[in-house]
Amino acid sequence: MKKTLSILAFFILFSSALFAVEFPLSLGLGGSFGIDSSVISADLSDTIAKQSYSSYAYGLLIFFDMRFAEIGMGFSGLSTTVNHSESFRKATGIDPEEMTLSGNTLFLSLYGKYPFQLSSSLSLYPLVGIEAEIVMSMRYGSDSLYGARIKGDSYQGNADDWTAVWFRFGIGSDFHLNEGVFLRSELTFGIKANTPREKAIISAITKQGDYTNISSYGIGGKLTISVGYTFKTLGQGGGSAYSSGSNADVYYPR
Repeated sequence: MKKTLSILAFFILFSSALFAVEFPLSLGLGGSFGIDSSVISADLSDTIAKQSYSSYAYGLLIFFDMRFAEIGMGFSGLSTTVNHSESFRKATGIDPEEMTLSGNTLFLSLYGKYPFQLSSSLSLYPLVGIEAEIVMSMRYGSDSLYGARIKGDSYQGNADDWTAVWFRFGIGSDFHLNEGVFLRSELTFGIKANTPREKAIISAITKQGDYTNISSYGIGGKLTISVGYTFKTLGQGGGSAYSSGSNADVYYPR
């Protein structure tokens, strides 16, 4: 919970600082789809013990754009397939069976970006930044073979133990439908820092002393498609990059 509150506080403070800067402001609403995979593996005698998660996330988002920065917030559902080695169960007490979990998350993102105007209606931009994936719930998608857990029960541990921080980079595009309205698409690739849950599992198998070459990674991709609107603004300080040095009204990113 403390980690979740710290993440929220960071995004609130950083967002406030960005909104204090005078840039053309765009707002948008859209949908997102992501797929990712996390794996913990270790050598045990002549075998490789492994725990893996494969997740699909799908949801809605809103974004705030200030030309060179984009802040996003949204909610998504999760469908996660779990696969554990029997040896990891003995070391950590986690379920060894393959199962499907369901959950939901709040995600917050902050990207830096630099737009290039390719035509009067199309702009492209690289983007790089961070995303916090705050897991609100994680439940069994079916009855468990081990113990008395049934579909709908909370999965082992606290939901926020799954909360993750992603480092993402990718490319986006804006296609302008008319003055102020545009269609935005973004495709990013992410690298995930270990979650509290993964850190606890790694610590547990490390203390066993029988495991060597312990490794962990998380990677994933995400696609978002949104419709946005740019509010009319005045050229700043005698002009902007899109107003040809005049004080005329301008729209970002034209």
